[in-house]
Amino acid sequence: RLRPLTLSAPSWCSDCGQFLWGLREQGFECQLCRQLFCQACSAKATRCPTFETSQGADLLTNDAIGAGGKGSLETLQEAL
Repeated sequence: RLRPLTLSAPSWCSDCGQFLWGLREQGFECQLCRQLFCQACSAKATRCPTFETSQGADLLTNDAIGAGGKGSLETLQEAL
């Protein structure tokens, strides 16, 4: 669930710490946790890094509420 993102302020990759260079679509943003990634890290990302934490379940619930009432199981299936 990564999408290209154009940034208006200096930003760095959440995974490797590399500066995100460019004028347009400098990085990729996870639609679930809003973390930013460079192109190299986005290519190797297989799932949202937040799912690996204990707060992952809370994130699914909050995402489901923000998506107009989708159930958390549907949200999880779409994310995987």
